[in-house]
Amino acid sequence: IRWIPGHENIPGNELADCEAKKAAEDPENSSPKCQLPKYLRDKPLLCNAPALRAAQKIKVKELWKTLWTKSPRYTRTRDIDPSMPSAKY
Repeated sequence: IRWIPGHENIPGNELADCEAKKAAEDPENSSPKCQLPKYLRDKPLLCNAPALRAAQKIKVKELWKTLWTKSPRYTRTRDIDPSMPSAKY
């Protein structure tokens, strides 16, 4: 893979973008393992810290919402504020 300074006027770049998106969305569209560089064959790809934090934040919010809606306090407060649990926090 090589960095290209822009998308315009580069033959094949749109096709490369399309193929990369297909491979990212569905493992069946990815390259066979034997064609990958050796360092990518056996280990999962590294994730960056902001992406991990964002994913964790979503999971925690979903868990909190589930726990809150099962709470006895939820049944008492939903009439006061039906927007609870709020997506703001």
